[in-house]
Amino acid sequence: MLACSSLQFDKGRLDSVVKKVYDALNPRGVFVSYFTGLTDEGTKPEVHVLSSLPMALAGFDTRYDQGFVAESMLRAEFRSVCSWTLSRLGDRLTLTSP
Repeated sequence: MLACSSLQFDKGRLDSVVKKVYDALNPRGVFVSYFTGLTDEGTKPEVHVLSSLPMALAGFDTRYDQGFVAESMLRAEFRSVCSWTLSRLGDRLTLTSP
């Protein structure tokens, strides 16, 4: 199952959504989340910080710190989680998978 920059729209329900993903997977299934996680105290990658700023100022903060999804996956009973940071057009994206 692939989630590509689609989990950030309701931070308060992330654990519930990830648990549903876990429950829906086959025993040897794989879940991959591809998103931009903030680093450097929420100041990087700059492109993501700036592009999400208008929504954050309007009270709809969709930004995650790097590792946020991985922590949620562990709480949802995934046995192990691996994360990689990928560079794309000057942006750093995090790929997280069990």
